[in-house]
Parts: sequence; structure tokens; C-alpha cells
Amino acid sequence: MAKKHDYLWKGLVEDLFEDLLRFLYPDADGLFDLGRGVTFLDTELEQLFPPEEDEYALKVVDKLAKLYTQAGTEEWMLFHFEIQGLYRSDFPGRMFRYYIRILDKYGRPITAWAILTEGVRKARPDSYERSFLGTHLTYRYNVLKISELDDEALFADPNPFALAVLAAKTAFVGREIDDRQQRDKALLTAKQRLVRAMIGRNIPKDKVRALVNFLTYYVNFEFKENNDIFEINKRSLTGGSNTMGIEELLLETATKRGEKRGEKKAHAKAQRLIEQERAKVEQAQAKVEQERAKVEQERAKAYADKLESALKFKKMGIPVADIAEGLQLSVEEVEKL
Repeated sequence: MAKKHDYLWKGLVEDLFEDLLRFLYPDADGLFDLGRGVTFLDTELEQLFPPEEDEYALKVVDKLAKLYTQAGTEEWMLFHFEIQGLYRSDFPGRMFRYYIRILDKYGRPITAWAILTEGVRKARPDSYERSFLGTHLTYRYNVLKISELDDEALFADPNPFALAVLAAKTAFVGREIDDRQQRDKALLTAKQRLVRAMIGRNIPKDKVRALVNFLTYYVNFEFKENNDIFEINKRSLTGGSNTMGIEELLLETATKRGEKRGEKKAHAKAQRLIEQERAKVEQAQAKVEQERAKVEQERAKAYADKLESALKFKKMGIPVADIAEGLQLSVEEVEKL
């Protein structure tokens, strides 16, 4: 689970980077010249910190970005983001190693953020300290702990990244509910509310796609019927549009994993898995559409029966108002007969 979360966060940070900056720094537009664009230095970061060999080992997501300040010079800053789902005691030391290696290579000012996505409310360190024989080192970094953020305040925040935080917090939904089905229904309610919020706001379509994808894949339903309901409601709200941003990231990741294991057809296998999941959703949607059509037919027949009964009562001389009240029709509907 933590591994999947890492990949999803990595893609979302790139898709909503400017919104993330404004979420962390309310005066971001005054601090940074965002018109000059942002460059993600993934290659440079991997040269400093090669990916871990064990694909299942806990790997904190690292995003290194270059952007310009509003100082009017060619000076540029490096931002280092740590997004962590499960906390480790050596985390502060890891933050310091990133800082010192990046500073040594680039010689530029660095701002480091640790975005902690764990559900535990326990306070975590925001500094790394070492001391020996009169020499003392303190490295302090920024920390954002999503479990401490208020849900309603996030819903009220117009920044799209606030919705991303809420999507991540769905991992905490229902933790106090023992019944599995009730817990899954609580998750369905939470995700449906978030989809409506994402689509209902005046947000660019590419960002809506990124947010909806993140919400879809970040926390899975335990029961298939709830996933089917969510997918159908999501498609109806999005107009049936195909949201593939993070899907492509997951496909690429699965392919790389397969290549590490020596599988020549890794990409095809990963693509086939995605197609199978898509087919399941489409089958479920078709089934619900059939049920919906059946309900509409029954509704239409019941209405026709009401009109037929109203016409008979009208011919018998029963007052129109009484007919309308008894059959739950409007006076206008009865008068037209």
C-alpha cells in the first residue's frame, strides 16, 4: 500500500505543483516567479540517491524542483519534498542527508518539506541534531502533517491541493467502525462527496483529472459493489471522460518493475491488467444502466396507470381536486385528461 501511495503522490505533486506551493506558502506568487516555469530534477536526484534495490522496501517519495524567485535575478532555488506514509525513526537523519548532498552538488539555497501522510496524530520531529565535544549541529525542516488538518477547513479552501489532502485523508475513514461493510460504505460516502467537490469547482480539466485519478486509486474499496457504484457515479459526473493521468504512471511503474525481474513482456502484462479492470467497470456500468432502464419503465407504467385511473374517476364526476389528491397528481395533469 505504501509503495502505491508513493507513486500516486509523485505524479500528483507534478500535476499540482503550483497549487502545492500556494498551499504551503500563502504568499507564493510574491515569493516565486512562477511564470518562468518549474523544472523537476528527477535525474539529478537519482544520481545523488540511487533507487533502492528492494522494490517492496519503504521508499519515501522525493521530488526535487527548480524554480525562480521574484528577486529579478537568475538565482534559482531547489525545493526538496518528502512525502511519507509510514514514519521511520531515522527520518530526520534522512532529511539532513538530502539537504547536505543537494547543497554540496548545487550550492543553492534549499527549502525542505516533509509531508507526512500517516494517520497517527503523534507529533514528529522537525529537526535533526548532532553534538560532540562542543560542536553542535541543528538542521530544521518544514513539516506538514495531514492528519492534523481540519476536513471542513480543507473543503472551504479554494486551493485544489486542499482536495488532494482530503483525498489522502480518505485512508483514515472508518477506522473506528468495526463492521467491514459499514466501513466501506463510509468510504464510499466520503469519496463521492470529494468527487462532487472536485468537479463542482472552477478547476482546469487537467487538474480535475489528476485529482479524480488520485482519489480513485489512493484507497481501494473492500467490496466490489461499492467500487462499481463509485465508478458509475464518477463517470456520470465527469461525463464519461477517460481519466488516464495516474493510470499511465502506474503502467510505467509496473513495466519498470517487470523489466527488473527480466520479464520481456512486462509492459503488455501491465497494460492487460489495466484493460481487465476497465472491462470490469464497464460491465458493472452496463448492468446498472439496465437496472436504471428497468426502473424508468416501471415508473412510466405506474404513471400511465395513474392517468388511466384519473380519467375513469373524472368520467364518474368525481371532483378534479379530489382525484389529484388521491392519486398524487397535479390538478393540471388531471384537467388535461
